[in-house]
Amino acid sequence: MKIVHIIHFMGKGGVETFLKNLIYEQVKKHDIVLITLTNNNTYNIEDFKSIKGNMSFIEIPYKKIYDLRIIFKLRSIIKKIKPDIIHTHLFPGQFITPIILLGFNLKFITTEHGISLRRIKYPLFHYLEWFSFSRYNKIVCVSSAVNIKLKEEYPSLSYKILTINNGIDIQRVYNTNIVKKSELSNKFNDSNIIICMVGRLDVGKDFETLIKAMKLLPTCFKLLIVGDGPKRKNLEKMVIDLELEDRVDFFGFKKDIYYVFKSIDIFVLSSEREGLPITLLEAMSAKKPCIGSNVDGIKNILVDELLFEYKNEHELADKILFVNNSYELYSEKCYLIVQQYDFSKMFESYESLYKEVLME
Repeated sequence: MKIVHIIHFMGKGGVETFLKNLIYEQVKKHDIVLITLTNNNTYNIEDFKSIKGNMSFIEIPYKKIYDLRIIFKLRSIIKKIKPDIIHTHLFPGQFITPIILLGFNLKFITTEHGISLRRIKYPLFHYLEWFSFSRYNKIVCVSSAVNIKLKEEYPSLSYKILTINNGIDIQRVYNTNIVKKSELSNKFNDSNIIICMVGRLDVGKDFETLIKAMKLLPTCFKLLIVGDGPKRKNLEKMVIDLELEDRVDFFGFKKDIYYVFKSIDIFVLSSEREGLPITLLEAMSAKKPCIGSNVDGIKNILVDELLFEYKNEHELADKILFVNNSYELYSEKCYLIVQQYDFSKMFESYESLYKEVLME
């Protein structure tokens, strides 16, 4: 089978991790072509280029997404490749691909990793996105929360919409070696209780609530923030203003952080919303107790005792103390829950879906 994956750019998030893991398995059985529509925001291309197997890599650079050269370039590439399946990920590549390729007799699949409320609130764009989605044979949602929201927005397309949960290599995370807490930060020692959150430092992740919660916790609790983004300076200033400099450290972006998950004590995800958060699954795979905001994409994974009201730092602080006092119980619960998100199940589901679509 010849499969073409199309994605907007190779960033630093969970979608790219998902795609890398999927392609890593697919190249063992299929011919894979990865096409990136890049506007110089490309970070992880080398990770994909290092994958061994039947894979080729094509970049289509552009300055503006409505650049007409994208249309001619993509149509020319697809005409030459003659793929069996085109599988898209992320806006705007997800949106423009089936429109650009009008007239081609192709099978299209897209994975919807999360619904953007900023996109669907505009009536004209809502219609255009409906038209784009209507061109797909199947629309895969990474969680039941995304599935429900998408069907609410586009009820006439419900018959195309299904759920395949994101998956990760649980054993690879679990078997990663632990490092000393002092190796994570010179602000930490092995007697500290290390809380961690991983994500892009941007609107929607709400690191602010977690930082505020730190002010309410005993000084033995310390926080490791992993990731980078446009809000980093504001968050660093907030830490200074709250006099938490000796208890909060910014780790920056790192490619491989399984050892971080294995070496911290409690993982927190305080986002405004999620599709199906890979970082949460990774922390659970490391057998760490995890706490999350009571929002779509998180509440569908964690049990009620591990959820707190979004933006409520007092409830979050109380939840951290509660979990720390029942550490082994919630470590085991999280590890048990994550078993249903094993990568092998996700890969098999996509294999079956591809075969089903080709038979239509």
